[in-house]
Amino acid sequence: MLEHHWFHRQRVILKFKGRNRPHEVEDLIGYEVQVPLSERVDPPKDTFFDSDLIDCQVIEDGKVLGTVTSVLKVSKTATLVVLTADETEFMIPLVKQFVREVDIDSKAVHVQLPSGMVDLGVSRRLGDRKKHHEG
Repeated sequence: MLEHHWFHRQRVILKFKGRNRPHEVEDLIGYEVQVPLSERVDPPKDTFFDSDLIDCQVIEDGKVLGTVTSVLKVSKTATLVVLTADETEFMIPLVKQFVREVDIDSKAVHVQLPSGMVDLGVSRRLGDRKKHHEG
């Protein structure tokens, strides 16, 4: 049972009842903590819960590029993994330079991407780099 929580260096620290030392929670490593939507706090401005971004449509100039399937966090910058209609995955860093607006209520991420970014995708079916053919 969760007893208490606090934030430290942009991470949440959880204190479980009856577990007072780090080695006493080792058996919990790898588990997910889920919070009912009714008890979830609002994230700070211009930040989003990963679960809210999943299944959002990625839209550029009115055209749907694909759907967010996951959010990677390797450094301080999150990266959206987007799946296109032809089952190609590409990634978009979640930065203002590329992401113009996130509308969680409409499940839409509006972007302005550099030319060719989508073409760097990898096919889920073949695992091969997508081939870009013109005319």
